[in-house]
Amino acid sequence: MNLIVRKKSLLELMPTALVWQTSFWGDMKSKLGWMALAFDIEADGNPAGDILVLTRSAGSDISVAYAPFGPEILPEPDARGPYLAALSEALQAQLDPSCVFIRYDLPWLSPYAEDAAFCDENGLWLGPPEPRLRELRMNWGVRSTGLRKAPSDVLPPDTMIVNLNRDDEELMASMKPKTRYNVRLSARHGVQVREGGPQDLGAWMDLHTATANRKKIKAYPEEHFSALSDAGTASGEARPRLLLAEL
Repeated sequence: MNLIVRKKSLLELMPTALVWQTSFWGDMKSKLGWMALAFDIEADGNPAGDILVLTRSAGSDISVAYAPFGPEILPEPDARGPYLAALSEALQAQLDPSCVFIRYDLPWLSPYAEDAAFCDENGLWLGPPEPRLRELRMNWGVRSTGLRKAPSDVLPPDTMIVNLNRDDEELMASMKPKTRYNVRLSARHGVQVREGGPQDLGAWMDLHTATANRKKIKAYPEEHFSALSDAGTASGEARPRLLLAEL
């Protein structure tokens, strides 16, 4: 597979529903110390979308690159490993020589998701196999650049899509009984949801930090959410909304 990448302006990134691959996200991450780069991708002489790549120093004259939920356009499942290897080599020529690796959090449907061998008797997906087997599959046909499964995920590896065009009762019916109960309980007790502003960031941070500690997940610093708000205001491409539930 012959892949060519051409650098372009962040503002030239193609429209996408994946906010992590927009100029808005590049602008936001730039405020947090990353360098945001945009590239057009050409595969075997044909346009193959584009990609946002973030780079930053890792100390001691070493830098790293990260493509959050990119590339968006996917080849056939068995060609994904060679595709990513070729894309990495093409990007390497465009990145600083100090860059030692590029990480992808892929927005692609897992090749195991529709395999009956990875579902239970009710058809529910049990998840992918162990990382070693996933690496073997991804590296099938890769000649030089080896692909490795990261030990942890940065972006959510699983996504649930909810159709918001349905009415409230249909949406409630699609929830678990415990969720429906809690939603209705909060309404009966007078919980109100409102859109907050910069003055509410402190309250949000208290909740965010407490939740992260309780769930043992990463807590982001206040600068992360301030940059998110500033980027949305400046670009006009996306408008983050801070929603607060209060009693």
